Amino acid sequence: MKRFLVAIIALIMTVNTNAAFAACPSGYTETTITAPTTTATSYSPSSPTYGGTPVTEWSDTWSSGTLSGTSACSSKSSTNYCTDRASYLSSTSGQYCWCKPTTWTASNGTVTSLSYYWLGAGDASNASYCSYMCAAMCATIFGGVGGTTGMMQTCLGSSMTGCTASSGSGSGSGSGSGTECEAGTYLSTTTTTVTFPTDNGSSMTPDASARTWTVTWPAGTATGRGYCSTTTSGSPGTVTNSAISNSSSGKYCWCKLTKWDSNSLTAKWVFAMYFSSNCSSSCTYYCAYYMQTDSYFRSTSFGTVSNPPSTTTTTCESCPSGGTSDVGATAVTQCYVTPSTNFTNAAGTYHFSSNCYYTN
Repeated sequence: MKRFLVAIIALIMTVNTNAAFAACPSGYTETTITAPTTTATSYSPSSPTYGGTPVTEWSDTWSSGTLSGTSACSSKSSTNYCTDRASYLSSTSGQYCWCKPTTWTASNGTVTSLSYYWLGAGDASNASYCSYMCAAMCATIFGGVGGTTGMMQTCLGSSMTGCTASSGSGSGSGSGSGTECEAGTYLSTTTTTVTFPTDNGSSMTPDASARTWTVTWPAGTATGRGYCSTTTSGSPGTVTNSAISNSSSGKYCWCKLTKWDSNSLTAKWVFAMYFSSNCSSSCTYYCAYYMQTDSYFRSTSFGTVSNPPSTTTTTCESCPSGGTSDVGATAVTQCYVTPSTNFTNAAGTYHFSSNCYYTN
């Protein structure tokens, strides 16, 4: 079950609105968007709602694209409409409304993540009214309407600056390798270690002249060496920590894994059998034969491998349970539930009055 750590941030920062934009992370390109100059064709919520779970998200749509954001009520005054705050103390009973533009989605589908701070919108009666207030004010901000409805126009100006994923950047559940993830997602890294086969191989190829052998399964191919040595052993399947060298007079056949597909392996020598004669021409054959057909010899040999191959996959996964994140989140713990929202899991329903961060 996911647990939450409520992070109440007491430090309030007042900054110049021109400095509200943060530099783009690796994998994203700084983009300047010309703001619409007309009233939005639609906005959501289109009217205030009361009761139930407060609506915190808002959006405004023009023919050129859609501006989306989030809202929160706080006890911190927002009557100075263009005062930015990097953080705030939120409260479900707070009377002051704050708006935060988060994304611009162009009509062609290109998404630009915006990094503006929270912008004061004025007095609101409740959280749901606040989201409507943000949407309604933003719908007319670029149309030149003065007074309180011109708050966003004054704060953001005639253009918006944000970060657009460069070619190859991941988003949603797609690949995030080498890039940062967009807002609302986090970089998930999964490491998968190969499982060596336990069944018989489908084919084998000994090479006495090169003293090597291969055994193939549907899942991959094992490559190894077969040396005739003077180092004695009691029974097949015996493992030695000693180095085995090939000898023209050697009668004891030892086998060692060296590769799985193209991956080099670090393994130990495993005894196969004793030859009174012709060890050099027979050793690699029996190494391959035992690996292909003998379950004990096979499991013993694979069991000596200290560095089984693994693959690492990075993807940008959506934050769980409707949570969100800032651009470039590298772990689920950097996802958070926005203020004045509810979260329900097997233990019950929780209401959060300020940002709540995921924790392991």
